[in-house]
Amino acid sequence: MRPPRSAARRSGLSSTGPRTTPSTATARVLASAPDPVLTDITEGLPDPGDLPLPIDPEPIRRVVPGQGDDRARQQAMQPLLPTTSPVHFLLPLPPGIGPEDPALFGFFAYEFRLGRFGTWNTAQGFAVRALRVAGLQHTPPPLACGVSRSKGRLTVSAAFADPVRDGRSLRPSPPVTELWALLYAQVHQADDADRRNILLSTRRLEPPKRGRVPKGRGPLAAVDLARTGADGRTDWSSAEITTSLELLTLGHAPLSCLVVETLPGEAPYSDPVSRNLGYERFLRTSPLTAVPAIC
Repeated sequence: MRPPRSAARRSGLSSTGPRTTPSTATARVLASAPDPVLTDITEGLPDPGDLPLPIDPEPIRRVVPGQGDDRARQQAMQPLLPTTSPVHFLLPLPPGIGPEDPALFGFFAYEFRLGRFGTWNTAQGFAVRALRVAGLQHTPPPLACGVSRSKGRLTVSAAFADPVRDGRSLRPSPPVTELWALLYAQVHQADDADRRNILLSTRRLEPPKRGRVPKGRGPLAAVDLARTGADGRTDWSSAEITTSLELLTLGHAPLSCLVVETLPGEAPYSDPVSRNLGYERFLRTSPLTAVPAIC
């Protein structure tokens, strides 16, 4: 599944048959769990289990002529968003989860049903058989690139992926992922129609240094240390930047940078964003950020 490039950060789904009318495609989250690759924890996390469908069992239901629609069942499922295609839908983020929620670093198990929305029905009568889909991932939270500059130094910072469970951080120390900063010079095209970015240098952001986890406290003990010094950092001296610009005869060209978060394998590659591009998975990429002028 490839999520579309949308500010709403929705995921795309497709069905194998035409859309049924008046039924509506709906979904709900059955369970969620942090990505084990990001937590580096292989034991100690209980199975969350699937949530039951929260609708009235209705062992007895009295219906009288002219009775209004109490919508007793419509809060149980989340409608999928239609598209221009009769067999493709957009899956919004789960209720209560925003685009920057660290829960999006995990996997979700979903239940999909065709339900009757907009027409009167009983709670037990609105939904048909369910389709369970496990291992679904939404777009992860955006990665922000922080840049500060002084006369002698340019500093780049960014936050590592922070998977959570029940609101508690499960990020190991050091983090499983790596952050890489790419420094660019901005130059004009020959026809002056646009600007281009020329890569000057790449540098790995150093992870935060944290205290050791006390012995015998288990895999979640790093929670107590998690929120301190959450950002990775790296920097370039002004002399290094000047030398790189002079080698390309770019003078005082304006600068910009971005940060890429990678998922290394068992044997990480050196410089996976330049010389070894394509050998490691990219988890997140920040927007290109202009380097401010020296104060």
